[in-house]
Amino acid sequence: MRSVPHPSHTPPPRAVALKAYHKAALGRTALRRLELEQRILQTVRHPHIIRGFGAFEEDGHVFLAMEFAGGRSVAQFIAYWQRRNRQDFEGGSTTTVVPEEESVCLVLAPLLDALCFLHARGIVHRDVKPANAVFTRDGSIRLIDFSLSLDKPSDTDGPCCQIGTRHYMAPELFAGGEVPSLDLVDRTDCWALGVMAFQLLTAEPPYSHDVPACLASMVLEEPVPLRPLSLMGTSAPAVDFVFAALQKHPAQRPTAAALREHPCIVQHAGAASA
Repeated sequence: MRSVPHPSHTPPPRAVALKAYHKAALGRTALRRLELEQRILQTVRHPHIIRGFGAFEEDGHVFLAMEFAGGRSVAQFIAYWQRRNRQDFEGGSTTTVVPEEESVCLVLAPLLDALCFLHARGIVHRDVKPANAVFTRDGSIRLIDFSLSLDKPSDTDGPCCQIGTRHYMAPELFAGGEVPSLDLVDRTDCWALGVMAFQLLTAEPPYSHDVPACLASMVLEEPVPLRPLSLMGTSAPAVDFVFAALQKHPAQRPTAAALREHPCIVQHAGAASA
């Protein structure tokens, strides 16, 4: 993705981001997903969802033009805290430093607002993760990258295909997990946001392993690791939020709307706007 100047017309020029695809390398499924991504970016309008401006072809490539956020991603902030803690540990410190709970909730709340908006329209993001949550220059946050999204009314993938970024995939998306119904597939986004919450509160993911099969086994079988939250002094409401979002069974996992109204989020970020 790169920034290019918008053509100089009225209104004044602005920077846009271009996402490029080599058209000859795109198979049928990839083309279909690209078309869906373009449609979502162009039709969905929400203050916390990146805005699309259209698509064009040039020199054998397909380009999607979208809003250029201009800030860092949540993943970059998590990496900063991890580096800082490693440096402190090497210097003899035994204390792990993470963002304040209020700051964490102020990141999660707008993302939940965006997910509520999408889910109400039958769209499931399917790749919620820190790298896909970016800040604008004015400090607002945007959900980006709809390349793996599912549009439930026109679904052809099936809700249970193994898709997404492995460390953020819900149990039902792993082989051996319980196959979700189409009505519950949006809860996979809620699990991913729960993983993000855990990372922001502890600087580490709840489940991590370099071997994919071992990671899948951990996600499917091991309980939510609450000890890291306890060691960080995480409040009871924040622990409850994470525990709710990381319920193994999708039917027991709250919706994005329910998570948005969780006391921990409301306390720090206020109630969702109507």
